[in-house]
Amino acid sequence: MGISILELSQKAKEIYQKATIEEKRTLLDLIFSNLYLNEGKLTVFYTKPFEILANSVLATNKIFEPQFLTKKRAKSPEFAKLLARWDDFRSLRWIDSIKNVPNW
Repeated sequence: MGISILELSQKAKEIYQKATIEEKRTLLDLIFSNLYLNEGKLTVFYTKPFEILANSVLATNKIFEPQFLTKKRAKSPEFAKLLARWDDFRSLRWIDSIKNVPNW
């Protein structure tokens, strides 16, 4: 389920653009618990799974934003290894990986 949520979050725009009105409504219901438009400003509330994902992305971005990196930390070999592994993780095609796993 987690992989499906992550995949949906990455492809939501593409799916939405190609969807019928009913499919768009279903997609929005999956992602948002409430949407409010007040004086031209949209306020969104995510469903629990997408709230967790959004908060995780924000937390991760704060850790890896350049202003939070000290020169010492950025130059450490451990940090360089972590960034390399993170790149591998982000660029992995997860759906292809699980297709080769028995019983999936």
